[in-house]
Amino acid sequence: MYKLKKLLFGWDYIYWSNSCDNGIAKIFITKCGKIVYYRYKITKLIDVIKNPNEVIWLTCHPNKYFK
Repeated sequence: MYKLKKLLFGWDYIYWSNSCDNGIAKIFITKCGKIVYYRYKITKLIDVIKNPNEVIWLTCHPNKYFK
């Protein structure tokens, strides 16, 4: 499904994981230039990607965001 959204809209997706949960999320760039994703969209918990190795990049290479 995320590959179809990448094809139609050009959105990039990552796979995130922690000790109690995991999921696929869309990448956003804030006005400040931070690369973020919604870990839990219902509670609006946003995580910042500081290191490209923190997540698995599904639809693009991390060099697109980390130069």
